[in-house]
Amino acid sequence: GADDIAPAAAPSVGAAAAPAASPVASYYDDDMIGTPADKSSYIVTKFTSFLSLMGSVAIILEVIAERRINANYPRRSGASPSIGLILVSTSISDIIFSTTFFIGNWAVPKDAPYMWNALGSTQTCTAQGFFVQLAWTATPCFSLALSVYFLLIVRYNWTQ
Repeated sequence: GADDIAPAAAPSVGAAAAPAASPVASYYDDDMIGTPADKSSYIVTKFTSFLSLMGSVAIILEVIAERRINANYPRRSGASPSIGLILVSTSISDIIFSTTFFIGNWAVPKDAPYMWNALGSTQTCTAQGFFVQLAWTATPCFSLALSVYFLLIVRYNWTQ
């Protein structure tokens, strides 16, 4: 019953009370920073963002090459200028987005707790956040433009 519960020990006079354990500190232990899971996620993000970056550059180069071919051979029926503009705009947006993801933790301030491989400052983090939001907003807008373009071409037989 009640006799089984031991009374709490009274702190000794002049002894400092131990700080309460933070749930965040217990979850993010210093030993967890840079775990193999963190590192593999870090590497996969770098690799996939680099592939996305290269794909976007390839699309831009293809559109430029197509325009040059059409300029040299006017009778050739190539893609319309509108689709090229939309694709280049989407690719530029993706280049910005992929670059920010490639930079990743490097832009986070050095003194940020629980962040592995943080090398930046508050300014680099803010700049990265700005470009992420810019690209995150622009990419869906360009996808919408591409969808409307194909709707007009396919459904309504629109010509330029």
